[in-house]
Amino acid sequence: MIVRAMKKNTIMKGWLLSYVTILLIPIIVGVLIYVESTEVLSNEINRSNQSLLTQIQSGVDSRLAEMDKFSVDLAINKKLDSLYNAQNPLTNDERYKMFELMRDLQTTKFGNDFIDYVFVYFHSSDMIVSDSNAQQSHFLFDLLKPDNHMDWTSLLKERYINTHFALEQEVDNKGKSVMYVRTLIPNYPDRPGVSVMFMFNSSKLLNTIKHIPIVNDGHILILNAKHEVIASTSSDIPNYTPWLSKFMGVSGVIQESDEGSELAVSYVTSSQSGWQYIFITPQEVFLKKLIYIKRIIYLCVALSLLLGSVAAYFFLRRNYSPIQLLMNKVNHQKADPYNISFNEYHYIQNALESLIQEKDHFKHKLKEQHPAMRNHLLGQLLKGRMKRTLPLSDVLAAYEVYFPHERFGVLMMYIDDYGKLDSPADDESHYDRVKLLHFMMINVVEELANKNNVAYMVEIDEYLCCILNGPDHSGVLEEWQSIARQTQEFLSTHVQVVVTVSISSVQQSLFGLQEAYEEAMEAMEYKFLMGGGEILVYDEMIQGASQDYHPAYYYPLAAEQQLINFIKTGDAEKAMAVTKDIISTNMTRSQVSIPFIRCIVVEFASTFMKAMIELPGRTEQDSLSFEQVHNQLLQCRSIKDLEEELDKIIKLLCHSERQSGVNNELMEKVQVYVNQHYCDPNLNVSLIGDAFDLTPPYLARLFKNHNGESLLEYLQKNRIAHAKRLLKETSASVLEIGNQVGFNEISTFNRIFKKYEGITPGKYRELPQS
Repeated sequence: MIVRAMKKNTIMKGWLLSYVTILLIPIIVGVLIYVESTEVLSNEINRSNQSLLTQIQSGVDSRLAEMDKFSVDLAINKKLDSLYNAQNPLTNDERYKMFELMRDLQTTKFGNDFIDYVFVYFHSSDMIVSDSNAQQSHFLFDLLKPDNHMDWTSLLKERYINTHFALEQEVDNKGKSVMYVRTLIPNYPDRPGVSVMFMFNSSKLLNTIKHIPIVNDGHILILNAKHEVIASTSSDIPNYTPWLSKFMGVSGVIQESDEGSELAVSYVTSSQSGWQYIFITPQEVFLKKLIYIKRIIYLCVALSLLLGSVAAYFFLRRNYSPIQLLMNKVNHQKADPYNISFNEYHYIQNALESLIQEKDHFKHKLKEQHPAMRNHLLGQLLKGRMKRTLPLSDVLAAYEVYFPHERFGVLMMYIDDYGKLDSPADDESHYDRVKLLHFMMINVVEELANKNNVAYMVEIDEYLCCILNGPDHSGVLEEWQSIARQTQEFLSTHVQVVVTVSISSVQQSLFGLQEAYEEAMEAMEYKFLMGGGEILVYDEMIQGASQDYHPAYYYPLAAEQQLINFIKTGDAEKAMAVTKDIISTNMTRSQVSIPFIRCIVVEFASTFMKAMIELPGRTEQDSLSFEQVHNQLLQCRSIKDLEEELDKIIKLLCHSERQSGVNNELMEKVQVYVNQHYCDPNLNVSLIGDAFDLTPPYLARLFKNHNGESLLEYLQKNRIAHAKRLLKETSASVLEIGNQVGFNEISTFNRIFKKYEGITPGKYRELPQS
C-alpha cells in the first residue's frame, strides 16, 4: 500500500519527507555538537593548563618578590653598612654588630617559612652571617658539601644581581635546593661588596598544586632565566631545549613529540623574573574527553537512524489507513472525481468546506441576532404592528416563545434611582452599569414570574416590559402585583435601586397584548402624581379617575401675584405655603390628568421668571437663571420632586433678596472704614475682614459684586485722591505725603500714583491748578 501511494501525489510523500527531516535533525545536531564541543573542550583544557601555570607563576613570583624586598631591606640596614669594610681580625664592636645582624636575619626567616637558610657574605672579611651564627666562609662550604669547596669559593667572589640557580647536591638531606644570590653594592664600588643568599627547597615551589588531579597526568617544569631547571614534578626530565625557540609570547600551547610520544606543551613566562613554567601532557590524556564525546555522538547517530527508520515505516502505515477509508467514503458522496493534482487532505477539504462554512455562517448569524430579533418581535407584538403573513404561533415558535396559559398582561418598569449603580451620564462605565442593572432586573422578574407564569422581558425605549402569561384563576392580578413588589424589594435591598412598576389589566387572549401595553403606559403616566417607587395598577387608576373629574386646573391670578410679592419681600415660608396650597388644591379637588399637571409646572416657571425680573439688584452673575428655573421644573418626574424643586427655588430667590439688603448696608460700612483708616500703611483686605468678622476671600468677592471693583483698588484710589489734594494744598515732600496717605516706600507710592494718574507725584505737583 505504501509503495502504491508513493507513486501518486499523496500525503504519504509529505509524511515521509517530514520523517526524514526529523531523522536528519539529530545527525546534524550531533555533528554540530561534536565540532563545537571539540573547540570548547580544547579551549577549556588550554585555559585550565594556563590557569594552573599562572597559579604556580603567581606563587613563585610573590616568593621571589619577598626575597627581593628582604635583600633591599638588608641593603639599607645600618648594621650592614658599618660592616662593609670590616677586616679580620674583627673588633668587638664589629662582632656585636654581626650579632645584631644575625638577630635581624632570624626575624626575616621566622616571618617566611618558605626560606630554609639566609646568609650574608662579607667579601672584605670572608665572614658569613646566618640566622644562627656568624663564622668564616668555610661554614657555608661544609653545609653545602665540602667536596665542592673550590667551586663555592669562586661562586662567592662573583657579583650577582637577582641570580637564581639550583644546587645539585642536597642540603641537610632536605632534597634539592634553590639559591637566590644578590650582591649589595657598597659605598665604594671598586672594593668587594656583600652578597645576600637565600636557600629554599625546590619542592616548595610546587606544593600548592600537588592536590590538583590534572598534575598527576602530566609533567611540570620550572626554568630560570638561563633555562635551567629549578623545579620539576618528575625526575624524568625530557629534552626541552628545542621547544624553547618555539615559545611565542608570554603563554601558549604547542604540539611536540618526545621519543615517539605525542605531547601537548603549555607554557607561561613570568614578566617579573623571566622564569618559564611548562606543563607537558600526553596527547591521549589531553584529548581523552574529546574522544569519549566523539564515540557517544557516533553511537547516538547510529541508533537514531536505525530506530527512526523503523518508526517511520510503522507510523506511515498506521496513519495512512484511516485516510484511505475516509477517501473511499467521500468518493461515493462527491460527484467530482479525485484529482491527482491534490492530495487527500485537499480533496476532503474541498468536498466539505462549502457545506460547513454555510452552516456555520447561518448558525452564527442566527445566534448573534436571536436576542435582538426576539426583542423586536415582542416589541412589535406589544405595539400591535405584527404582520399576518405567517401564523403568529409559528413565528413565536421560531424564536422559542411559547404561551401555554390563557391570561395575558404587561408589567412595565421604570428606574427612578440607580442606587449603588448610579454614575454620571458622561461616565464611560455608565452604559455598562445600565446594562448590568437591566440584566439583573430581567433575571429577577423572570425567576419570580416563571414559578406559576410564563414571562418574557423586552426593552422598549426607557422601559423594561414583561409579557406575563398566567393561568386562568381569579387571583392572577394579585400574583402579578406580588411579583412587582418582590422585585422592588430585591432591588432596593441589594443595590438600593428604586423602580416604579405599572401593571395592565388581565387580557383574555394573545391579541390583547397591544391593549395591555397601552394600559401599562397610561398607568405609568400617573407616576408623576404618585411619585417614584410605586406599583401602579391600571384598574385602580381608571376607577379613581372616573370619580369627580373636572376638565381644568386651579391656578388663580391672585395666588400668582401673592407668590411674587412674598418672593420680592424675601418671605420664603409664606411663598412655599402658597405653592403647597396650589398643589394640594389641584390634587384633592379632582383626579387631575397628566397634561394639566404639565400646565401647572409651566405656570410655576412663568411666575418665578416674573418674580426674578422684578427683584432689585439682580446681576448676570447670580447663581439662578431663567433657563435653569425652567429646566429644573420640567425635569421633575413626580409631585414630590415638584414640591422639593419649588421649595429649593423659592429659598434661593428669597435668600438672594434678603442677602442683597444686608450686603448693601455692610458695604457702606466697609467704605466708611476704609475712608477713616486709609492712612494706616498696614491696612489691607485681611485687616478689614477682621474688623467685620469676615474671611478675606468672601469680603473681596462681596465687595467686587456690590461695587464693581476690588476692595484693594478702592483703597488705592482713596489714598491717591488724598495724595493729590495734599500735593496741591501743602508744601510737604513727596515722601512725607506718601507716608501720610499710607505708603511706607516712596517707590510704591510713585508706582501706584503713576498707575492711576499716568505721571509721578512730582510731575503732578508741577502741573498748574485747574
